[in-house]
Amino acid sequence: MNIKMIALDLDRTLLREDKTISNYTLKILNECKSRGIVVAIATARPRRAAKLFSELICCNDVICLNGAMVTVNEKIIDANKIDGKTAHNLISKIIGKFPDSKVSAEVNDYIHVNFDLPSDNVIRTNFKDVFKNTVETDFVGGLGDVDKIIFAVENSDEINEIKSMLPEGLYSSIANGYLLQIMSTKATKLNGVKALAKHYDIGINEVAAFGDDYDDIVMIKECGYGVAVANAIDDVIKVAKYITESSDNDGVAKWIEQNILIDNFK
Repeated sequence: MNIKMIALDLDRTLLREDKTISNYTLKILNECKSRGIVVAIATARPRRAAKLFSELICCNDVICLNGAMVTVNEKIIDANKIDGKTAHNLISKIIGKFPDSKVSAEVNDYIHVNFDLPSDNVIRTNFKDVFKNTVETDFVGGLGDVDKIIFAVENSDEINEIKSMLPEGLYSSIANGYLLQIMSTKATKLNGVKALAKHYDIGINEVAAFGDDYDDIVMIKECGYGVAVANAIDDVIKVAKYITESSDNDGVAKWIEQNILIDNFK
């Protein structure tokens, strides 16, 4: 296999359910880097929350916020934001329709929220780095250009209603089954992979992409080697060229070892 870059989703793909990375997986990723393979993170998480794991695996290349930002050695090489006026109008419209909506917006590595985050909240515990730069707001005033907007949705009717409000140039994606993410149509993991590949003069057909959820589908479908973990949703499994073991069973590392590092790996 002629693979020069690996793009890794984090939650439920590279990370186990307890948000850890095994020593075995770290060893495999280090071997990739020693062979000159670019190891990149491709995550919905914001920059601050991806940094913990990029440092752990010594990864210099990060696609975060579903592709709204791409960094190399912490320098931004590509950014795709939502215009401030568009973001403000959309948030106001949705809150007007659903006054009890739990809304968050990522702006310059700060998360702006209109709801309380109790200290014992499971999400806050598992994603403490997401919420460490929290600003409480009622969203009455503008925030400037926004990286991503997130709504905690109650049901499919609410999802469809919000989707119908999206103006041209924005799209939505569901994460964790209940978080409706809204981004610029240019902010996708695939576009982030393309930006990194161009930076390193690598063809998209030379990229192996790993994922489990809706925002990984296009990346997995279009990259040369699209790999789904066994715990991925059915829509990801359907488009993947390869299926590996689950995230809890180090599926990413096992696929890499068996398909990329098979020759004389010790």
